[in-house]
Amino acid sequence: MVRRSFFLSLMAFAAIASLQLLGQNPTTAPVPSTPAMPKDPAELLNLAAQLNGLDGQGMTPWHLKATYQTF
Repeated sequence: MVRRSFFLSLMAFAAIASLQLLGQNPTTAPVPSTPAMPKDPAELLNLAAQLNGLDGQGMTPWHLKATYQTF
């Protein structure tokens, strides 16, 4: 019974999403929010440093502690 109600709700969601897509104007292309990827590795690293936001004011160093097990 749970599977049937989940399946019906999934189908309803898909139907609503498809109706919303049909109402969109297909002639307007979405504007990309990211700049074009540079081919030069140095330019790519500079672009990543500008966009990642890790050099902001008040940023403190962080550390990662992890464990692993080999089989």
